Amino acid sequence: MKYFSSNLEYLRKASGLKQQGIQEKLGIERTTWSNYERGKSFPNLKLFHEIANYFGVTEYDLLNTDLSKPTNTPIQSFHQHNIIPSLTHLHQCPFCILKDEIILTKDHVIEALKGQIDALKLANRQMEERIYANNQSSK
Repeated sequence: MKYFSSNLEYLRKASGLKQQGIQEKLGIERTTWSNYERGKSFPNLKLFHEIANYFGVTEYDLLNTDLSKPTNTPIQSFHQHNIIPSLTHLHQCPFCILKDEIILTKDHVIEALKGQIDALKLANRQMEERIYANNQSSK
C-alpha cells in the first residue's frame, strides 16, 4: 500500500489521462479517483483488480513498487498504452508476475477468511452467553 496512491497518479499521467478521463475509462467518479490518488480511500477488490489490469501492472506492483522509477516500471504497461517504447530492455518474467498475483490473491483470501472466522467466533460467544443467561434464568 506504500506506493498505491502515487502509482495511480503516475500511471494516469503517463497514459496521458486527466482524472476526468480515468473516470470515463473505469466508470468511477472523478472525486473517487482523486481520493485514491490522495490516499484518502481505497477501491474495492474488484475495482482494484480492474485498475491494475487497465494499466497492465500486477496488483503487487501497484501496491508495493514505485512505478515512477524507470528500473521499477513494468514494461507491459507501456506496451499496452504505447507510452515509452524505448523501455524494451526491461524484463519482467510472466511466471514472476503470475506468482506475485497468486500470492496477493492468496493474501486477500486469507484476510477475508480471518475476518469471517473472527465474526463466527463472536457469534458463537454471543450464543453461548445467551444460552448461559437462559440457563441461569430458568433455575
